[in-house]
Amino acid sequence: MSNTIHRDSDAMRRFSDSLTQFSCDMHFITGHLANACSDASDMMQDKTGQDALRLLMGFVEDMRASTMIAENLADNIIVSATLIEESDTYI
Repeated sequence: MSNTIHRDSDAMRRFSDSLTQFSCDMHFITGHLANACSDASDMMQDKTGQDALRLLMGFVEDMRASTMIAENLADNIIVSATLIEESDTYI
């Protein structure tokens, strides 16, 4: 029984492309959410509204951080796919 894990570099590249597109979409969405919250903060006069906007901005920042992690993962997958392709040439 072999413990070898076979990786498909083409599938890895397709997944990386999808993840990159997702990240781009999330940058666009979180930018709009942040702008909407910023615009709304000028109109919110009560503490409850301001607290709600702070919570929403916290969610937006969490989404932005997760998006950065997804971008880094996509980059790492491409590096791995390249290494797999190089190693396949030596087999």
